[in-house]
Amino acid sequence: QRELAASTMAAATDLLSEPNTAEMDADTRDPQPFARVVCNYENLSARFKLDLGSSWKVQYSQIYFRRVHKMRAIVTAAAQRKWCSGPNKPTHVQQILRVQQNERSFMCGTLFKHMKAKPSILDEYNARENYEAPPAERSKYVEEDDVLILEDETGRAVLNGLAIPVDELVTGIVIAVLGAEDASGEFIVEDYCFADLAPQPELRCKSNAYVALISGLNVGASGTHMLPLQLAVDYLTGQLGSTMEQELVSRINRLVMAGNLIEEPQEKDLHKQNRFKSKTAAADSLQATKEVDALLVQLASSMSVDIMAGPNDPSNVTLPQQALHRCMFPRGASFATLKGVTNPYEFSVDSVRFLGTSGQGVDDIWKFTSLTDRLHILKQTLFWRHLFPTAPDTLGCFPFYQEDPFIIEETPHVYFAGNQPEYATDVVKGHDGQTVRVICVPRFDTTRTIVLVNLQTLESQPVTFPADLLGDAMR
Repeated sequence: QRELAASTMAAATDLLSEPNTAEMDADTRDPQPFARVVCNYENLSARFKLDLGSSWKVQYSQIYFRRVHKMRAIVTAAAQRKWCSGPNKPTHVQQILRVQQNERSFMCGTLFKHMKAKPSILDEYNARENYEAPPAERSKYVEEDDVLILEDETGRAVLNGLAIPVDELVTGIVIAVLGAEDASGEFIVEDYCFADLAPQPELRCKSNAYVALISGLNVGASGTHMLPLQLAVDYLTGQLGSTMEQELVSRINRLVMAGNLIEEPQEKDLHKQNRFKSKTAAADSLQATKEVDALLVQLASSMSVDIMAGPNDPSNVTLPQQALHRCMFPRGASFATLKGVTNPYEFSVDSVRFLGTSGQGVDDIWKFTSLTDRLHILKQTLFWRHLFPTAPDTLGCFPFYQEDPFIIEETPHVYFAGNQPEYATDVVKGHDGQTVRVICVPRFDTTRTIVLVNLQTLESQPVTFPADLLGDAMR
């Protein structure tokens, strides 16, 4: 018994004594901080910045003229590669008015889609003046009797035929069509051709770094909880996860916030708001801005952060949206690492070219086509070589008259659209070997997901902070 008591006392003494440092894990004994990776960065969005003296006293027809003037030679070259390599070469008609009846030919122009269900401000105005109910809002405005019309500077031609998918195309696309005009004056299409992918800069990146993408925070929105968002901030700043996870996070060079930082106003029509609701909405918006500012302080103190405006944010509604003013985030703006950028936003990190939007183009095309796959819509805009083909028809934009800045003149390596319902990605390859990583960045407020893009491999991976890990706190 004495021996047992002595051994028990010795064991207790061992438990109360100082730990044996030789047996401790090296990381626990002397943790080493990870330095944030440094990369070469260049902002390439100068063409999206509006001058203070920019005039709105210009007809919108000018942007269509500039678009077709810039794209005609490109689309024609793609059509000739596709249709003029065989023995039966079709005739190339330079102008729509010169097309000959029953002659197999191809011509180039801008699509106009006549849609009876398309919303019209005149219909809304007439309904209000006549005390009638305004036209009902719809999720999609596609009808079976929609008609495609090809236009150029000289005239227009109605397109017909089963070969051209009317329900999958929108106004503003520059396209080439192959076929013949029938006795009724309609052009019967047997095939069609887009511009295809633009030339792509050489990819020379060898650094194993990442760029993070996030969108749709919608801070202040009903039901939105700050806990998953704070977890994402802690993850990006290296305060969450294992040592291996923190080492990965240290290789994230910058964070791009692709629009909709703040909640959408509950009542957009100011005429329907009473004074109390207006004041309450303004107070809620101010509080949401302060909460976003607090998050930006944490992020900008650890990494480079680029903020894009979205449709819900206090910026100009028409595209291109200009950078959010620094006075909105006074604390975050004190960091040089925090930058407001335009929407669209083009930049390069270690020679990897990024081009992205806050998602308005994809959302608008989704409404005016039968397409339901948003990733497919995003990929199609690459082949159309245009970020917002529906602008200015159904999507507001500035009336550019010297150039159309939304034309994709160089294919990016990473092409993204923010504020999408779910994460999706794919790789698109062009006829000259172009390779593009296409990403639908999901809304964070509904998916709790951010996206990491590896600059070396162009692989993308979602990082999700699921509700089941947070228990009842998120419910």
